[in-house]
Amino acid sequence: MGAAPQLVAAGSSCLPVPEESGASIDAKEKPAHGALSARQPVTLRRAIEGKANKEIAQEIALSPASVKLYIVALMDRSGARNRVALAASSSLLMSA
Repeated sequence: MGAAPQLVAAGSSCLPVPEESGASIDAKEKPAHGALSARQPVTLRRAIEGKANKEIAQEIALSPASVKLYIVALMDRSGARNRVALAASSSLLMSA
């Protein structure tokens, strides 16, 4: 798997920014290091409720692939190997 999906899963952009422009893509929306993105807590709550990626995606207007990336990123971050372990570690993620 290439680096782009991993960057996106971690909340980064995979689009290049020209250095001379001084521009930043989504700089104001980027969470602080260690903080969850705006969509991750919402995704996490719905996953804890036992909802499928497709159902979560419909509820929060994302693609199922984006929801999957958020879930994978949350699992990587918490060290969880499945959704049950993710739910168990959710209080740690929400307080980070």
